[in-house]
Amino acid sequence: MNVAVIFFSLTGNTKKIAKILEREGAHLIRIKKRTGLLSYLGLHRSPRFNATDYDLIILGGPVWNRGPARPLSKALKKYDFREKQVNLFVTYALNKGHGLDKLRNEVERHHGSFGREMAFDMSEDLREEDVRKLLSF
Repeated sequence: MNVAVIFFSLTGNTKKIAKILEREGAHLIRIKKRTGLLSYLGLHRSPRFNATDYDLIILGGPVWNRGPARPLSKALKKYDFREKQVNLFVTYALNKGHGLDKLRNEVERHHGSFGREMAFDMSEDLREEDVRKLLSF
């Protein structure tokens, strides 16, 4: 099974999740950051991505201002998830907010269908078996 993990990580918390998935065979597609402020404003480099190359797509990023990080939201506008299952995750430390809801709305606009959704509180211990659940349909 070909799995793509499209993620944005500014501080490294989301990258920890992505690296666990990579060890399980997933292909990582990182939305590159600029600097902290430019990244916060949504300025980023979106990698090329073709959803037809993958059986499962996993999207993840941190929660900023009670929603998904702007670079992740902006990058999603360039992708088409037609006829693909998309699993979602967000990372947070203080307030989960509406990160998953808003991320789900972004993907729905790009024709994705949903599977698993998870939110990881990075102020608690991260359990790898929980992260691996994102790999299932």
